[in-house]
Amino acid sequence: TAVRSDMLAAAGALCALGIQPGDRVALVGLNSTRYLTLDVAIGLVGAVGVPLYYTSPPAEIDAILAASGARLLLVGVPKLLAKVSELRTEAPVISFCRETAPHCAGRQVMAWQDFLALGAGRKAPTTAPVGFGDLATLRYTSGTTGPPKGVMFTHAQLRWMGECIASLMPWAARNRAGVLGGIGAAQE
Repeated sequence: TAVRSDMLAAAGALCALGIQPGDRVALVGLNSTRYLTLDVAIGLVGAVGVPLYYTSPPAEIDAILAASGARLLLVGVPKLLAKVSELRTEAPVISFCRETAPHCAGRQVMAWQDFLALGAGRKAPTTAPVGFGDLATLRYTSGTTGPPKGVMFTHAQLRWMGECIASLMPWAARNRAGVLGGIGAAQE
């Protein structure tokens, strides 16, 4: 499928840009197939995803990029892309917006198609070169009570969360009358 092809091309592009297992890659965007494509590609090369809030101001993004050691910034939010020249980071910026990247004075932004072209034809990994104890993602808090703080999750922790969610009874079964004495029962 096209999404799988893009995932492999994106993984190849990350490798072409020198991203290696354990490297941090920041990702900020809206839910889309491109976001999913990049999130999977980051995992395929064994890098550590650093998702950012799309509402964060450039100064906060700069602080998180510095604290996390992100080597690359992937942007899929047009409003942030328009402000990318305000970022002080030296990390390369790649747009995965569907709109054409605006010209940013003093800042080069690689377009989505150019990014994918870097990985086209490259042998991309189809399994991640990581173990359960390796860091999978670095999630930053919203910063409502102070500066955002990074929370580390290993592959084992993500697997445990996935297995727990998969083992839950279906939502309707957990919330029907009689479960927990009717708590959560549908309103009539």
